[in-house]
Amino acid sequence: MSEYIFENILQLDTPVGYFSVNHGRLKIPFSVKKNSYNVPYNIYDMKNEHILDTVQIETNYAIVIDVNEMKVGSLYSISFSNGQLKFCDSDEHTEAFTTTINNWSIGIGSYNPNDDEEYDQAEEYSKKLGTYAKGTIVEPPFYDESKLRKYRVWFSERANGFKFKLLDKSIEKIVFPVAWMKNDELESFYYEDALSFWLT
Repeated sequence: MSEYIFENILQLDTPVGYFSVNHGRLKIPFSVKKNSYNVPYNIYDMKNEHILDTVQIETNYAIVIDVNEMKVGSLYSISFSNGQLKFCDSDEHTEAFTTTINNWSIGIGSYNPNDDEEYDQAEEYSKKLGTYAKGTIVEPPFYDESKLRKYRVWFSERANGFKFKLLDKSIEKIVFPVAWMKNDELESFYYEDALSFWLT
């Protein structure tokens, strides 16, 4: 029995838009499985004293892209079709972006295998600029990709998902968690926080 819910699809539909993977204008097929991290999430009040609700959703997925279908050195994107996303949360080497549209909260996360190396390069660049001594880290205009591995990933300038560049074929798949949930009784930021919990 396949672990995938959908295989070789061109878009994953949600109630308020869809996710797709693209290489330029060409849509790239991908598969979808359940996100293995789907534990119940307690929503607390603003003071973190009382549980307002405990939530768990069925629409907590992982988009899986087969590296064999990609070209080393090529640029790809994974994006949401409806509106812009905003930063919600980050953890070790991961970050999540969310939005709420028509009482549906939507989110996407990414794992950055080069997070530490990119930080080191940004730190070195900031030292040369003189901003590091003032406590400011500035990203360099270009990263030395010879020191990076697997793939580079960064938030899209369109604020609708991520761009990523395949650097080698040392991995078989690239995975992006996505999820969405209906806003039932609470304000949207509570549900967006719940999404980021599963996506980072």
